[in-house]
Amino acid sequence: MRIRESSIRTLMARKGIKTQIELAKLCDMNHISLNTLIKGRRKTISGTTIDRLCEILEAQPGDFLYYEPSAD
Repeated sequence: MRIRESSIRTLMARKGIKTQIELAKLCDMNHISLNTLIKGRRKTISGTTIDRLCEILEAQPGDFLYYEPSAD
């Protein structure tokens, strides 16, 4: 699963969250970890992280996650 960056930005704007740093604080995450997740540099996403993002952004996982098959 990967996060669709454009969707996260849209959801953030809808909630009035201006920066990833602000979102990270609301989600009780390190902003660097959130950035690597949003930029697609991490291949795994914990259920806790998905829960936090859904709660803060008032969204469903399908609003910002998508499946990308591995290149193997």
